[in-house]
Amino acid sequence: MRRLTWILLILFFALGIFVWFKRLPENEIKTIWSLGTPTPTTFTENLISPENGPINKVSVQKVGGNKVTIDKTSGKWIVVTAIKRDADQNLAEEIAGQALDLRINRKFTTAPSSRDTGLNQPDYKITLLLINGSLFSLDIGKQTVIGSGYYVGTEEGSVYIIRQNEIDSLISILDDPPMVASKTETPPPGK
Repeated sequence: MRRLTWILLILFFALGIFVWFKRLPENEIKTIWSLGTPTPTTFTENLISPENGPINKVSVQKVGGNKVTIDKTSGKWIVVTAIKRDADQNLAEEIAGQALDLRINRKFTTAPSSRDTGLNQPDYKITLLLINGSLFSLDIGKQTVIGSGYYVGTEEGSVYIIRQNEIDSLISILDDPPMVASKTETPPPGK
């Protein structure tokens, strides 16, 4: 019995020291404890409110490089690169839907340094024309350290992390615009 009392007393004393130390400002235990909190994997907040949709124009530009725009004119999607061409209507509608459905992975209350995020010299610029006629512009910076998302900056100065696959799907129209194949083009072998 005496041994058990000493063990409980030592545990109680250790717990008291831990609680006291954890309450000190800027201590290592508090920092480690806060870093161990998992980031939520469910995303509920959209970058653009769905009530502002649908999107009638998606423009993606590699800064200092090429630009591809898909534009809904008179109810029909067209692709604008160096020339205008008819768009694959289903693919263009899907891209516009993806742009409207960008989900926030993390929102910063205090924006990190634009140098750290790459937003001082963004790699890409995405501009969206909403149904109400307003433009919504995004600067796409660096990938996060773990590569799960991109730092995204808005015109009003807000900084977010948006999942990598969502940004990559929009950026991919630079290499593969959703154009309808012209009648003179031959399909690849096997199709």
